[in-house]
Parts: sequence; structure tokens; C-alpha cells
Amino acid sequence: MPVLIITRGLPGSGKSTAARQWVAADPIRRVRINVDGIRAMGHDRRVILADEHTPGTEPIIQAARDALVRTWLAAGVDVVVDEIALRDELVAHLLDLAVSCGARAEVWDFTDVPLSVCLQRNAARPDAERVSEDRIVGRWQTYIKGKPHPLPLPDPTP
Repeated sequence: MPVLIITRGLPGSGKSTAARQWVAADPIRRVRINVDGIRAMGHDRRVILADEHTPGTEPIIQAARDALVRTWLAAGVDVVVDEIALRDELVAHLLDLAVSCGARAEVWDFTDVPLSVCLQRNAARPDAERVSEDRIVGRWQTYIKGKPHPLPLPDPTP
């Protein structure tokens, strides 16, 4: 039975580093997928949100992520989705996706990595990969500050 691994954590918490190492340990049976990689293929990492002039690209990028996850799991390949995944709705969606594909799901929680470490790692990234400090701090305040570690998993059943 293939496995879908979901990562939860701030930018700079080590999600992608852990995912790359995990895939490198068995690259024939493991693959890494994330919306940043898909976005980079089409828009050089830019987020294009919907407005009065465009429908935006994020729903298409997320659908592409899901299609890739389904395809790899159907082929019997283990998948790690190394996105931030702090929103319970996204985690529940990915858990449902695993179930619909007959896969086992795991969550790797990086929410206990201190904010200061995330900011330091982020600052060391190449300019094109760096996330604004305000965005990281905002996500920390919204999703992690004062919450239990690891964050509880959402109930995927409605």
C-alpha cells in the first residue's frame, strides 16, 4: 500500500529538506510534490490570484498537485507533499485524497521548529526562494502561536 506524507510547518522549518532526503533514500519508489514546484513551471513561482481580469491560477495548480498525487499513488509510488499545510482544510483534503487512492497517510509535523530558526533559515535562502519575514511571522501568529505541538489533525469526515 503506497503512502502519502503530508508536511506541516512554516517556511524554513525543514519540510522540503526532509522530503528531499526521504526521496533520495529510495528515488525509484518515492516522489516529492508541491504547489511551489508546479507554480515555478508556469509562472516562475509567482502566485496569480483571481481578480476582475483573471480567474487566477491557484485552483489549477492545486488540481495539478492532486492529479500528480493520484497518478503516483496509483502507480504504487510513495508521495510526500512538502507544502506548508497549516490550514486544517488542506490537511483534511490531502487525507481524503490518500483514502480515495487506497493509500496510507502520514503527517510530518514541523510546527515545533522555533520561529527564530525558520526566519534564520529563510534568510539564508537564495533571493528567488525567500519568503517575506512578515508572511512567516503572520503564519506563525495565525496557526502556531499558543497552539499545542504537534498541531492536532483535523477530522477528515464531514
